[in-house]
Amino acid sequence: MNPAIWALGRVGDARAVKPLVAVMKNGGTESCRGMAAAALLRLGYPGGVAAVKSALGLEETVPGAFVLEEVEGTG
Repeated sequence: MNPAIWALGRVGDARAVKPLVAVMKNGGTESCRGMAAAALLRLGYPGGVAAVKSALGLEETVPGAFVLEEVEGTG
């Protein structure tokens, strides 16, 4: 599954957001969930980024804020 997740993160198609969010929330392995979160951040669609922020609580922590700055290019 990891190669498929990796590919979806690079395709750039908004249709990848919903399946990636599902894998991030319910993926079978920690690796799949982490890769799905990274793919969502790479794609950068607001719904996907918001799902990652919510799932990981990134916006609520100082380290999380630094991660998001780097990913979103505001740092």
